[in-house]
Amino acid sequence: MMIKVMRRGLIGACLLFLLCFAGIPGSVLFPGGGLAGDFTLTILHLNDTHSHLDATWVSHPCGEGDLKTELGGFPRLATAVRSIREKGQPLLFLHGGDMVRGSLYFTRYGGRADVDLLNAIGLDAATLGNHDFDQGPEVVSRLMEKASFPFVSANIDASREPSLAGKIKPYIIRSFDGKKVAVIGVTTPSTAYIAQPGDGVSFGKVVPRVAAAVREVQAKGVEKIIVLSHIGYDEDLRLARTVAGIDVIVGGHSHTLLGRRGDFCRRDGLCLTPSGDYPTVVRGPEGKTVLVVQAWEWGKLLGNLEVSFDVRGDVTAWRAQPVVVAGDSIPGSPKGEKRGETLLSGGSEDGGTCLPPRVRQYEKDPHVQERLDVYATPLNAFRHTSIATSEDDCKRRAPFGPGRLVAESMLWKTRFLGTRAALQNAGGVRCDMPAGEITIGMVYEILPFDNTLHVIDLTGSQLHRTVEELIRAQMRGRRGSGVYTAGLTFHVKPGAPFGKRVTGLRIRKDGDGGYERVRRNAVYRIAVQDYLARGGDGCKTLAGATRYRQDTGFVDAEVFIEYLRQIRGVVACPAGKR
Repeated sequence: MMIKVMRRGLIGACLLFLLCFAGIPGSVLFPGGGLAGDFTLTILHLNDTHSHLDATWVSHPCGEGDLKTELGGFPRLATAVRSIREKGQPLLFLHGGDMVRGSLYFTRYGGRADVDLLNAIGLDAATLGNHDFDQGPEVVSRLMEKASFPFVSANIDASREPSLAGKIKPYIIRSFDGKKVAVIGVTTPSTAYIAQPGDGVSFGKVVPRVAAAVREVQAKGVEKIIVLSHIGYDEDLRLARTVAGIDVIVGGHSHTLLGRRGDFCRRDGLCLTPSGDYPTVVRGPEGKTVLVVQAWEWGKLLGNLEVSFDVRGDVTAWRAQPVVVAGDSIPGSPKGEKRGETLLSGGSEDGGTCLPPRVRQYEKDPHVQERLDVYATPLNAFRHTSIATSEDDCKRRAPFGPGRLVAESMLWKTRFLGTRAALQNAGGVRCDMPAGEITIGMVYEILPFDNTLHVIDLTGSQLHRTVEELIRAQMRGRRGSGVYTAGLTFHVKPGAPFGKRVTGLRIRKDGDGGYERVRRNAVYRIAVQDYLARGGDGCKTLAGATRYRQDTGFVDAEVFIEYLRQIRGVVACPAGKR
């Protein structure tokens, strides 16, 4: 026993020396460049792509002006994935959930385009996210029927839902030359009340369901275990510390960028700010290494983790190579004379000094681009229809920005029903509204979820409590929480207890545009979208209101388009007091 301990200590010292010599944090290398261990697996991964099949343009400084650079896009992702597959090493390509909902591609094709392209790129498995259930279990079922890859989630019970019964596996087991690897899925339990999974689908607690799945695969002789998770980065860390037997957690839900700041940020160029290490190294309950990773959002980053396991299935080494997938760069607003000219050298004419090391340009895969064109071409004319002009950059930050305009549009559309105010949760507004032309496509990027407007009667005390609940969610740091309002003003005291944080609540008067104090026992009709009406963001008061409630059927994006069109001109970004 003493010899074994000493031998391990000697091996550990040698590995530490090699680690320092290699200069790659978190990696243990053989002199020949391979990872040390009995079996090495490459894990490629995405999460929260939200139907963003096209690249996303981002602006950043470069030299004396600005550049706009394309990030993501499935045709370029396909090239990045293929370049790694060609190395011929054991590989799994995984998706951490929220595959759909977020662009016109889903509005028009209901997820068919997403699955078609992921089939073409060669996805091996996906877990289900909350937004995948936004349009009910039948939509999920249709996605699964078209997919050439399995969907896994150990805490979903769909046995009482005819369209999904038997289709969602708790895990899969893959074998690479006799080396078995399990992929266990898990989905945020909040899906039950923030989406529309139907009465026949239930979501169990994460820890006991994952622990049970781990024991089950271990009983089948599998010791290399990956959890494919859609519960968020912080919850992934807790899961890693709590459940024994997990080796790697590939996450989603929180849209978290992980990595070293120097890999993703240049002071003189594009600068992205990671929220932690890639991988984040956690000690499990048995003291063993667990690696936690996530791949940001919208297909802008391809996660790439090489993991080496010993004969017992424990992690011994890893190499982290996540990469932001970039495309063309064009001058944004330097002097104007070069607008629209594509620059090819990493985003600048002088050799690409404006992009950080982990942002790399790829060509488009022609086969995947051809598939995408089948879906994109019919959308283009509709997408680029101009409806108004934004006076300035309207940043998405509650309580102002485009969400405030959205709330005003909700109030405007439902006034004939007697509404006095409108509430819009910040998480339902997904993008900034940049200065310049506002197109139909942009509106659907801002409001991608096809939420319908509800009108609900509340007493003054219920209205006050509803605003308190929304502020509480925001203060707890819940992702996407916060509130945009129309027809209401109030002040917030962050240090006060719940129930006393919101003061000076006033509602817009009918007719003269002034405001009056909200009276406790008076009844007010307000407009909200269906997410809040169902109790999302902790709005139990809205969910339980019984006086009068009606789903108008008006879709938020369509209402916003109508509202912008009737303005007929330049739209100013709301600012000032709440």
